[in-house]
Amino acid sequence: MTAATPPGLLTALGANLRIAWLAATVVASRPGRFLDLEDFRAGGVAVPLQGALPDVLAIFVRYGWVAATGPWQWRSLGSMPAELPLLLRGAADMAALPRHDDEPAVVLTRPGRESALVRALDQSGPVVARLHDTDNVFGDIARKAERFFGVAMPFVNEAGAAWIAELFALTAGMDPMKAARLLVVRDWPVVSIRFAAVLPGLKALGVEIVDYMLHDADGSGFETFHAKIVLADEDYAYVGSANTWTGPRPSMETGVRIGGRAARDVAVVLRAMQRVSKPITP
Repeated sequence: MTAATPPGLLTALGANLRIAWLAATVVASRPGRFLDLEDFRAGGVAVPLQGALPDVLAIFVRYGWVAATGPWQWRSLGSMPAELPLLLRGAADMAALPRHDDEPAVVLTRPGRESALVRALDQSGPVVARLHDTDNVFGDIARKAERFFGVAMPFVNEAGAAWIAELFALTAGMDPMKAARLLVVRDWPVVSIRFAAVLPGLKALGVEIVDYMLHDADGSGFETFHAKIVLADEDYAYVGSANTWTGPRPSMETGVRIGGRAARDVAVVLRAMQRVSKPITP
């Protein structure tokens, strides 16, 4: 975005880009005026969008463009950049473009709202609206699973294990007679303690756990993996760097969400990992 637009805005707005564009148009066109819900309705904020309006305007308050004066009441401070409504409209239009499930998409874990990377991304223009959030993509892939759901994660802490368990829980609606679930870990003797709290839930879902850490017979080394994979059936996959070693401030991670033939190729790789790994019986 332009230098006149504060950093972090698109990240803060998230999925509310359309209502932000409409609200910004109202705010920018009425400097110094008091605004209420009727003003925003007249500006095109339809009833289905009104629930998100306070959240959007709270962000505008943080940037010093409006002041909250009461319940559902605000005042435009006349400080909003003139080009902002147009930029938000472009971002909203780009985010609304239809995407095919087999079209590759860039997936990003942002390193905190105030990070230098977030500021740089917001200077890149509305294209940033096309970047997908890692949490959302993982959950979406899990919900799409009908026959198989697999996760390969080499680095996990307790919070990450809970995140993995939540993903598998999203597949609870799969047919138990046909469904298969797979978790590939690295060095189970080390990571098992991190799964202790969620292991009963994984067992209840019938998740097969395997350990891809193969030590050489002579003790000289080992074979293992560094890849991070999330797969639904043979149709939808994530491949990238996102770990489930979560903390208060995540590192920047990137990956791609893929479908079609590429996802089927990922399924072949994951199945091969399953075959060479050691089965775990907790």
